Amino acid sequence: STIVIMSQLVVRDDEWRKRLAAMKVNKADMDRLIMNYFVVEGYKDAAEQFALESNTSLEADLASIGDRMAIRSAIQSGDVD
Repeated sequence: STIVIMSQLVVRDDEWRKRLAAMKVNKADMDRLIMNYFVVEGYKDAAEQFALESNTSLEADLASIGDRMAIRSAIQSGDVD
C-alpha cells in the first residue's frame, strides 16, 4: 500500500505579488468569470446588465437563477423535506 502525503506550497507575499503581476488574463476569460459569479451567486439583474454591456453570452437560463436562489435559501434555512 502507498501512502501519499500532500504538502502545502507556501509562497511569500512578495513572490505572490510578482507572480500575480506577471499573470495575463484576456478579456473574454475575465468576462466569463464575472458572468459565472453573477449567475452562481444569484445576481440575475447584474448578469443581464453585464451581458449587455460586455457583449457576453448568457450560458445559463436566467429563469433558473431564481429557482436556484429559492433552493439555496430553503437549504440554508433548513426548510428541506
